[in-house]
Amino acid sequence: SLAGCDLFLNVAGGWKIVDTGADLALVSAILSGALDVPVPSGFTCFGEVGLGGEVRTVQMPLQRVREAVRMGFTKVAVPHSCAPEIEELSPEIEVVPVKDVASLKTLLSPAKG
Repeated sequence: SLAGCDLFLNVAGGWKIVDTGADLALVSAILSGALDVPVPSGFTCFGEVGLGGEVRTVQMPLQRVREAVRMGFTKVAVPHSCAPEIEELSPEIEVVPVKDVASLKTLLSPAKG
């Protein structure tokens, strides 16, 4: 549980983040620390995260995925609502739709076995 934790976030170079599409990436970093597992190599994500943990779509999702492909990413978590369009138009990257933070946590959690 993160309820009793202090969380600190440092954005490289002092960048100011104004795009809500960065929410899901920030949550993935927090989950990575809380679960004590690294974010998988080649993984990226985007989406706005609401107060209830729901993942909302953002502007230009297809362009974001195309840029991720160009940068060498192999797997991207995207808001569930825009996944069908992206999966169809971006076959060169694995697209994983997420509805909420719990879905992202499952995705980042190590496989038990």
